[in-house]
Amino acid sequence: MSNLLIEFLGKTINTQPESISELLYKKNEDGTPSSEYHENALENLLNLDRERVAKLKQIDNADIVKYKKIGKAEALTAFEASLKEAHQLEGDLKGDDLINAIIAKKAGSQLDDDKVKVHPLYMSVESRKNKELADLRTELEGQLLAIKSEYAQKEIFSRLDKDALDAFYKMEPILPADPVKAANQRNIYLEKLRTLEWQDVNGEMIAIKDGKRLEDQHGNPMKAAQIYKKIAEDYFEFPKQGAKGTAGNNNGEGGEGAAGPTKVPTNDQEFNTQYFSCKTAEERTAVVAAYEKYKAGK
Repeated sequence: MSNLLIEFLGKTINTQPESISELLYKKNEDGTPSSEYHENALENLLNLDRERVAKLKQIDNADIVKYKKIGKAEALTAFEASLKEAHQLEGDLKGDDLINAIIAKKAGSQLDDDKVKVHPLYMSVESRKNKELADLRTELEGQLLAIKSEYAQKEIFSRLDKDALDAFYKMEPILPADPVKAANQRNIYLEKLRTLEWQDVNGEMIAIKDGKRLEDQHGNPMKAAQIYKKIAEDYFEFPKQGAKGTAGNNNGEGGEGAAGPTKVPTNDQEFNTQYFSCKTAEERTAVVAAYEKYKAGK
């Protein structure tokens, strides 16, 4: 029984049987083990087991890493072998060298310009890009055309305002004595002209409405002066020929008078101020004549 126990403990604690015997039994006088247990037998065995556990914990971590690397290396070697077989490569190629060899082989067989250009993926991308470029070109050309058209209309309207007002003043419409009301009526006249689309054709202003040019009864394009007169007649009254004044104009004493304005207008703003301050048709005629004379002499 004692030998069986010693063998069992030796294998369990991973210690030689002799060492177990010395820790388990007391010795006889001749130094041989007796059959009597040592008073510290249990503590001695527990100490041995603690030492065994401590040794297990002290296994070098480097050994664990080494064994892991061995496993990875074996797996990598097998993977590299399968890559070489799949791409028909020979030689001791590993890691980056193997990857570069695969890339070089694939590039050598596929990067021919003619082959690339007939590849479905290339043609699909090329078609999409061409369409995007065409759409962008169309969009930008449309924006440029709109900007040019807007700028051209501004230029035309600037010229239109000047020509239409010159014609307006020469027609001498009957306006309210209040300059503000007179200016508002003048703006109505200009706004009606602006509802039409105007084009400069060889220096002559042509009016267009609903996509068609305005024509007279003979099919000829209406001249700007005809349109100015027609719109003015739709909204204003004019003094009767030979009349000295009208109720609307409040003909009276003072002001510029038929002899001419006290101060000759030298720009459009001064002209507008004096013109719409006039109380009679004669006064307005004098202001227009003075301003025309001033512009002719510049």
